[in-house]
Amino acid sequence: MAYHRTMKRLLTLLAALLTLSLRAAEGDRPAVANGWATPQPAPPVALPPDIAADCEAWLCAGQSNMYWPLARCAGANEEAAATAKHDIRLWDFVSGRWRRLTPANAKQWSALAVSFAIRRAEATHKPIAILLVDVGGAPTEAFLPPEAMRRHPHLRAILEDGRPLSQNAAYPRTWAKVTHAKRTDGAWPAWEVGALWRHGLSRLRGVPLTGILWYQGESNASVAIGGEPDKPLDEAYMAETLRAIVQTLKGLNPKRPPLIMGLPRLNRPWAPYRALQRKVCAEEGAILIDTFAAGLGDPNNVHPADKRPFADLASRAAAAPAAE
Repeated sequence: MAYHRTMKRLLTLLAALLTLSLRAAEGDRPAVANGWATPQPAPPVALPPDIAADCEAWLCAGQSNMYWPLARCAGANEEAAATAKHDIRLWDFVSGRWRRLTPANAKQWSALAVSFAIRRAEATHKPIAILLVDVGGAPTEAFLPPEAMRRHPHLRAILEDGRPLSQNAAYPRTWAKVTHAKRTDGAWPAWEVGALWRHGLSRLRGVPLTGILWYQGESNASVAIGGEPDKPLDEAYMAETLRAIVQTLKGLNPKRPPLIMGLPRLNRPWAPYRALQRKVCAEEGAILIDTFAAGLGDPNNVHPADKRPFADLASRAAAAPAAE
């Protein structure tokens, strides 16, 4: 009897170790908060050498609708299963590691990025490399380098103030500012000015990107503070954030216009921001994916439950030829 109990404990321990090993191999998604594992200084990135010569490499960046995991979206089982048919690699800025997407690990990653990668693999019959820089709630300012902010008066004032978002006198009073003050005693590193540039985007300089898919703006489009009337932010400020991020993304890949996901339907006063997205993309040479005109979105949910139609639009936009 004692022998059987010992063997049972041993088998249980071996099973637990195997589970941990498999999870490590699959690349469990690390938390993006105070515990993010990005070292100081963050090292640069290279594509996986076995596919570097023949893959499409896409930077997928933004806030919560880029971050939103496949597990919480419609069609999760089908999309995860589809990864088995393709060679899709994913790098995330938190762990700084590459992993191959499989049906076992795909659901923990960005639904939009995973579905987009599947569609690009189907269209091109090539390996797909996804570089993911995505943090829920992050404002545009978190993704910008100092030189991009200095070119615009509102953003320059935010940069020169130098304080965290919750205390920055030049930063508009928004949901992001108020929420920042409540999170971990004001220390929310991924939301700080320039944080996602330093730890994420800047590391991709020199990576031969095929293109960039950007989905962000919810934190920069309106006040959105619970219990208060919502209203659009100052149009000059919104235009600066849009212009600065498009210019920054073009600097990472000057050969192909970045794909900018327009904000979809939602019961928020986002019409001015959408209009500025159209204007700035036209003037700065970016491609706007007009989700609102396509009827996408949920009037009552800032995180649409089905990201597949968004990925369909993005993949079609991605088929546009790159500049020589």
